[in-house]
Amino acid sequence: MSWPDPSAYQNALRFPGRSLRDPELASCIITDHTLDGMPRPIAGAYTHVYRLVHPEGRSFAVRLFLKPRPDLPGRLSALLTRLAALLPPWFVPPQWQEDGIFAAGEWRPLIRMPWVEGTDLGEAIEQRLGSPVQLRALADAWKALVIHLESCGVVHGDLQRGNILIEETTG
Repeated sequence: MSWPDPSAYQNALRFPGRSLRDPELASCIITDHTLDGMPRPIAGAYTHVYRLVHPEGRSFAVRLFLKPRPDLPGRLSALLTRLAALLPPWFVPPQWQEDGIFAAGEWRPLIRMPWVEGTDLGEAIEQRLGSPVQLRALADAWKALVIHLESCGVVHGDLQRGNILIEETTG
């Protein structure tokens, strides 16, 4: 079986109502487009992520796989079971959909998640370079998160500046 290339996903997402099985996602639109009008992904090594916006204002992240991952449903199920027991406040729950998107002539899996607004860790650090107090607070929060992950026996495997979003808080 051949796997869709990124352009196949872009073509499919031009018409979410036709290509997405989940009724809530199918009613969404994609607001971020390339210059030629195609849906713009956030590109990663293994997935492309698209932001879908529901008519009621909720936004979703849809992760589409660039390579087949036959082990992923089992791994994701085990991970969700473990994390649900921990109830971490920083965890964004994914939902596996085996037949989530019709692309390149076949139904393909996707992961649906709530869209989270934030600044990636690298940009958050750069924004705080002129303020040692803010930079220390960010470093302390990061250290607390890492200690919490370790105490729960959780290993992420890809904690890097682009995979971590910092929510701005007031107070």
